[in-house]
Amino acid sequence: MPQDVALADIARIELSRATAACVIEAFPGMKERYVRLSLAILACRRRGKLPFVESEIERLVQAVLSSPLDQPLADSVRPAFRAAPVG
Repeated sequence: MPQDVALADIARIELSRATAACVIEAFPGMKERYVRLSLAILACRRRGKLPFVESEIERLVQAVLSSPLDQPLADSVRPAFRAAPVG
């Protein structure tokens, strides 16, 4: 896991998505429930104004929750920074 807090968050989000994909592959009957849960969580994630790094991570979270697990995420939704700014 990266030392940088923001990069560690991104790594955890991507690992969670990969884990969910493995679970759905092993237990296909869970797919519908996973989709419903993802959409419900997405509906609850209404955020106000966030600092840049947090807004980029939130954009990734929203993409993960709204994208099918069997399709790769677009590179454009992955935050492009290499470390969170100090402060």
